[in-house]
Amino acid sequence: MTHSLDAGHRWLFEHAGILHRDISLDNLMLRREGDKVYGVLNDMDLAANVGVTIASSKQRTGTKPFMAIDLLRPDPSVHMYHHDLESMFYVLVWITSRFNNGEEITEPPLQEWADLGGVALIGGKYRFIMPLPPRRTGQFESFGRWVVPM
Repeated sequence: MTHSLDAGHRWLFEHAGILHRDISLDNLMLRREGDKVYGVLNDMDLAANVGVTIASSKQRTGTKPFMAIDLLRPDPSVHMYHHDLESMFYVLVWITSRFNNGEEITEPPLQEWADLGGVALIGGKYRFIMPLPPRRTGQFESFGRWVVPM
């Protein structure tokens, strides 16, 4: 049984009034206790209190490949809960499209997300979301039927 990472993220937002603002591959972990697996969200360095206004230049927080499209724009919007959820989506897509049997594949899809910035990265994410998902690995194949409708 796996406990939802989003449940912990939602609790952090609803009860503690905190936005993580840097959902990325490096900040998500799994912890096992017996037969249970728990999602762990770590690294709260860029976290902020909900409702606290921060200058727009400080809104662009996160790790490039996983940042929400709105936050990559030249004049980013205020970081909101749905931006963290969008980041979780990108982490899930990244993992399921780049790894096969626990090994990173050669020439993985979406590599340009790590190499691009700003407007170019926005374009890369739109190309991913709008037409077709990336080349499918074994892990992506089992997840793909949910990614395409999302």
